[in-house]
Amino acid sequence: MPQLSITQTGFVRYRVNSLHLSADGRFVGLRRGRYVSLYDAAAGKFLLNFLLSSRYKRLTIAPNGMLLAAYTRNELVMIPAREQMRGGRVRRRLDDESCHSMAFTADGEHLWCAFQKLGHTGRLALLRSSTLEEVAAVPVPQGKIYSWSYTTPDWPEASLTLHPATDTLAVTRTAGDTFIGTFFFQRDGERIQQMPAYVDSAGDVNPPYHTFFSQDGTRFAAAESGLLWLWALPDMTLIGRDFHGSMPSLRSADGAAKEYAGEFAFIYPDYLVFAVVSEVFRKSIHVHELRVLDTRTREIVHTLPLPQSLGYDGWQFMHYNFCAMSGRTLVGTTQSGTFLYQLDLTL
Repeated sequence: MPQLSITQTGFVRYRVNSLHLSADGRFVGLRRGRYVSLYDAAAGKFLLNFLLSSRYKRLTIAPNGMLLAAYTRNELVMIPAREQMRGGRVRRRLDDESCHSMAFTADGEHLWCAFQKLGHTGRLALLRSSTLEEVAAVPVPQGKIYSWSYTTPDWPEASLTLHPATDTLAVTRTAGDTFIGTFFFQRDGERIQQMPAYVDSAGDVNPPYHTFFSQDGTRFAAAESGLLWLWALPDMTLIGRDFHGSMPSLRSADGAAKEYAGEFAFIYPDYLVFAVVSEVFRKSIHVHELRVLDTRTREIVHTLPLPQSLGYDGWQFMHYNFCAMSGRTLVGTTQSGTFLYQLDLTL
């Protein structure tokens, strides 16, 4: 039977405002005010601090850890993340344009951006990391239209998820509580190619608050409202939803507590590892344990309690960004500080 283990690799003695993991989980950025600290997640090693000129809205880390991109109120900033590269920041003004989401390509040479210009249609753009010059762009992707309300060429909300091994980008469009679709793109040199398969808004799919790839890129999953959808790539064949209750959605008789699968999930080739959280009085989020799901048999094959420092009493979240999981890395921040962990699955 598979056995899951968790090892603490680092501890930072302060509570952070937000957590940012690279697409493969190798690097983590911890924000405290206007300062961001970059760490090697596996080694728990501090790399450097850097200061942003104003409060940023978004931050993304290149899979190789060499670059960070930040979006502030009116500009994009490319920040070298190695000691020998300091002093080479590149900026791009965005006076009447906003960036809904961004993600690096696998090699860090380019940056994907979901742009929306005031009074214009939205676009998915590809920028050179070295200059922030836009080299290619495509319109906002459209699937089957099931509601006249979402035929607009605007985003209106976007989330970008990269699979580093295949350099595939998943673009998820939502509008409040409505799921519009998830679309897949790849870079061909400095051209953008959209893959033919996509997830549309047919059926009862709610907006996913977390999307992720398996490590080998053969699976794509979306977590929403206590349920989990799992598809096979590249044709997006639906493998399963909810796995016959293995993703619990339980509410007590008085409606005070609810247990469900958290957004902090990722996939091994055939095994899904996810955190189970409990919502109490709709105010705090508490993580209880990690569970391993065999996607072939749709059975829970292993459970692992989280360390006491991240248990029911110690790990309280007022927002989802106080915990993050990517690759083999799990990061959580508490009142006492921020913990870095590495997960391992022995088959």
